[in-house]
Amino acid sequence: MGMSECRNTSCAMASGAERQRRSPHVSVKAFLLVGVLAQCVVAAGPAGKSNRERALAEDETAGAWVRRKRQSRAENTFTGQSLVPYLQYGPNNQYLQLMEAAVVARSLDRTLMVPGFQAWVNDETGSKDSFVSFEETFDMQAVQLYVPIVPISRLQHSAAWKDQRVLTTSDYKKARMATYLEHQGLECCPRKSFRKVGGLTSAREIQRIVADEGLSSIQQLGWYSFFSLSRELTLEAARHFVRAPHIRRAAQQAQMALFGKERFLAVHLRREATDIGCTRGAPTVLCSRPGAEWSVETEQVAVQILRAKEKLRVTAVYIATITPAQHPRWARELETLLRRIPGAKSLSSAEAMAETLHMSTAQLTRYAQSLIEQELCATAFGFLGSERSTWTGNVELQRASNGLNSMFFGR
Repeated sequence: MGMSECRNTSCAMASGAERQRRSPHVSVKAFLLVGVLAQCVVAAGPAGKSNRERALAEDETAGAWVRRKRQSRAENTFTGQSLVPYLQYGPNNQYLQLMEAAVVARSLDRTLMVPGFQAWVNDETGSKDSFVSFEETFDMQAVQLYVPIVPISRLQHSAAWKDQRVLTTSDYKKARMATYLEHQGLECCPRKSFRKVGGLTSAREIQRIVADEGLSSIQQLGWYSFFSLSRELTLEAARHFVRAPHIRRAAQQAQMALFGKERFLAVHLRREATDIGCTRGAPTVLCSRPGAEWSVETEQVAVQILRAKEKLRVTAVYIATITPAQHPRWARELETLLRRIPGAKSLSSAEAMAETLHMSTAQLTRYAQSLIEQELCATAFGFLGSERSTWTGNVELQRASNGLNSMFFGR
């Protein structure tokens, strides 16, 4: 999937006074009042306590309950040195940004606070513009083997939040930051430092940048980067960002239904709805402008898939693409490719995948469907992807981290 824009909304977080008005004291007092009124119309109980004595006993119980709630909230608040990742754009951009943040957290010996992910704003299913939890996307146990992680919600009552600083290596607008923090349940907005860097190759370089900004000792450090770290550093993190167990199970179920244990070539065909990725004289599959100088046409796509299939000596092909197509030029492309290429199959339509997984289309979100197709592509015998697509980029990164090769249209 391509980049998606976040909505430009401002934070609407409750102030300290508002939170105090919403505290458990209000409900406890109401409970006590009802209890005392009820005691006025009944006789003393078996223990022989007066109404006042019983009310005092209840008040002590309520006070203990409030103290326990406060203690529980304090215990659930993370107080160690942490790295707070700042993410933006579509889900696949966010995954790559989070992997870079994981590298930084590990380099600084900090705990990574894992957030929820914003789904695509133009999603036509139940996940449209929603925030999906980390554990619905990635395997928490696998990521823990790389870097300590804690849900970002554990910072919601942190006294140190007001002192947080954010270090960014590329542009991150305050409006986007406000929306992101609002959905994570955190107040907006910390002070931001900008440091333009690229191609960081070691933990020492990362440590030096943070130290130069005077941020080494800060308790909660925010971080945003995108393609600022070397591939070698990111590969190590990618090996641990395994998709969630239920996604892997669904992908395995789909693979067995389509191909059994047969080896197959997986293809990701990304067609943009806009002119993004269009450069005259450098045709790509992303570009939807008509003409050989702009775009790789359907017949050329078919030829390259057949060549990859022959090279790998496989008979089965899986095609992942956006269905329905985002641009009218490609409305019949998947249908054409499935006819043109022997052994080709696809579950890119919600109906086809839901039927294969024995669920209703209402249960299947575009977000989950995309993850399942990515898992199919990441674990396939061979992969042919769309260069400059972050959907392909995530798949290729995972494959490379596990020693699997990938091919690209146009190469």
